[in-house]
Amino acid sequence: MNRKPPLAAALALAAALLAACGSTAPLHYYTLTPKTAPAAQGAVSTAYAIDVQPPGIPAQADQPEISVRLGDDRIRLLETRHWAGPLPDELRNALAGELTRELGVSDLRALPRPATLPVYRVQLQLRRFDATLGGVVLLEGSYSLSRSGTPKASTEVQPLSCPVSASAPAGADVESVVRGYQQALADVAGKIVGSLRGLSGGGVGGCS
Repeated sequence: MNRKPPLAAALALAAALLAACGSTAPLHYYTLTPKTAPAAQGAVSTAYAIDVQPPGIPAQADQPEISVRLGDDRIRLLETRHWAGPLPDELRNALAGELTRELGVSDLRALPRPATLPVYRVQLQLRRFDATLGGVVLLEGSYSLSRSGTPKASTEVQPLSCPVSASAPAGADVESVVRGYQQALADVAGKIVGSLRGLSGGGVGGCS
């Protein structure tokens, strides 16, 4: 029986390992912030500001990989399709971008603020964040708004908590799923905008 010399065997093994590594599929990264997001128009309002918190999300969705639903009870993590950053940060940045553009105000997350500036804290809590290839993406949960950093007013602004849900079509590829998430999150932001406009305008606010 012919035996390969040790050096030849080692070289053969190294070549096999390199070939295996070379066949590994590349990673692709996706963001929830739309590429074509319009810039804010006009001067930034100084009447109030917002403080957008990182949204709460289901544990099974809080993964680097994008996940899709297979039927009613199975979920697949797409190993080569990752979020560009931690999913709560991706959601926070995209939501803050939508709110600041629509309201024309600043997001003061982790920034110093004047003591007399009214600041509305925005907290989104999602109990569903999932998508089905060739189906829909679904966001479902609630949001809360509370005010701080403002002088005493004749009318006290009570914290507001509202249920929220949004869905959008998802195609058969990951790119269309991400676009669906972007659209659904924009719809959620629109509902929060309606509530914030009611609160900041001196009203009692309400759920959109």
